[in-house]
Amino acid sequence: MLTWSYDPRAGSGAAWLWEVTKPEPFQTFKHDGPVYGAQSNIDGSRVLTWSDDKTARLWDVTKPEPLQTFKHDGSVNGAQFSRDESRVLTWSGNNTALWDVDGPLAMLTPDERILELEVRSVTTLDENLNLRVLKYDEWQAKIHSAEYRDLAARLEQAARDRAAGKPVAQQAVTVEPADAESGSMAAQKAEAADSKNTAPPTAPATAVSPTEPLSAMSRTLLAALAGYAVLVGVTSLLQRPQH
Repeated sequence: MLTWSYDPRAGSGAAWLWEVTKPEPFQTFKHDGPVYGAQSNIDGSRVLTWSDDKTARLWDVTKPEPLQTFKHDGSVNGAQFSRDESRVLTWSGNNTALWDVDGPLAMLTPDERILELEVRSVTTLDENLNLRVLKYDEWQAKIHSAEYRDLAARLEQAARDRAAGKPVAQQAVTVEPADAESGSMAAQKAEAADSKNTAPPTAPATAVSPTEPLSAMSRTLLAALAGYAVLVGVTSLLQRPQH
């Protein structure tokens, strides 16, 4: 169960996650101002809170510090997970913003994800779907290819943007006094656009991550490469000399 409140004595607010059979909260999610709301994701592993302190925050329910903080110029009046929980939509009185929560790799197309994993694991699949280690010259050719240099640069920039708390898209909205429900109408429109895998109307098309589905071949290749990368890591640990 989730509850939230503002503690005037502490000058800050918080939300709490409770087990209904226990008198003390399981976890406390702190803000620097009144907390206006909170919600959990489908499996209950994450909690989203929003506050008068101009932030919304994403939490792992097992940790006291937020996973991510989404900053606005004013009080955040609402927040919502996307249907696949890969993004968060937040809105304040004059702005809505869309944020990635799955990390930079989520922005890659299937072919780019395969290339990134090939470079990282030094493996690939041949035409018979047999896994093989890349030859040194093959690996170097992939590393120095224009395609890999481009995706590596985009991943680096996405990581910097994520660390700096920048949204993938945002939209300024004008809220009339009669619409004083803090921009919720604009937020609903923006979320409707996101649910169709498109950006809000004024967001540049290049600002939103691709959502191209993985083909069966791509899933097979990714699974095989990822499995091999784990196997290589475990083997290297087992081969370390014992002290």
